Amino acid sequence: MTEFHSIGELEDAHEREASAARDRIEQAEEHIHYYRSQMIRMQEHFYGVARSAGVQDDPGFQYELRRVTARIDEDVSAATRVVIRFDDELTDLAARQRREREDLQQRLRRTGAGQ
Repeated sequence: MTEFHSIGELEDAHEREASAARDRIEQAEEHIHYYRSQMIRMQEHFYGVARSAGVQDDPGFQYELRRVTARIDEDVSAATRVVIRFDDELTDLAARQRREREDLQQRLRRTGAGQ
């Protein structure tokens, strides 16, 4: 940990760190949304092609469509678990930052330094 000499310095560093963690979560959520929407568009397109060819009710086509849908669902679930892990890490980060702030406050009180 970098040695901070004031609460303000520490809080600025903490805010940058927390902001980066929140940005990472937001970007991950945006990527999941984008992936899901692109996959839905692709499925709709393939279904449209199958319908125009008259094979939309073909068991083989239906099987493959279900298989692709399941894979998309698995991918989105896996990505969502990563976002949950990022959220957990942000919670842990906040707890660590509280401890660091308390430690610095105690050190500043002991040394008589101010904010």
